[in-house]
Amino acid sequence: MYTVYEIRYKDERIYVGRTKNIVNRTKSHKYSIKSKPSMLYQFARENNIMSFDLITIRTFKNKTESKRWEMYEILTDHFNKKQLLNKVPNISDR
Repeated sequence: MYTVYEIRYKDERIYVGRTKNIVNRTKSHKYSIKSKPSMLYQFARENNIMSFDLITIRTFKNKTESKRWEMYEILTDHFNKKQLLNKVPNISDR
C-alpha cells in the first residue's frame, strides 16, 4: 500500500508527500530536520519543530495512482495560491 500524506503547521497544510511505509517516513522526516537543506526542514528548524505528524490523506494499492494523487494535491494547493513547502512536481508516472 502507498500512502499520500500531509504535514500541517498551525492548521495549515505545508507539505504533501507519498510513501510506502508511513512509520519509516515519519522517522526519516524527524531525522532530516536536523541537517537536510530542503525548504520543509529549514522551516522546521526556524520554527523549533522537532518532529512532524504525518496525516494520511488517502491510500492506494499501486505507486502510479499514489503519485498521481500526490501531484493532484500539490497542484491544487499551488493553483489555489497556498504556500506549500513542496516544489511543483515533474509530471511522470515514475
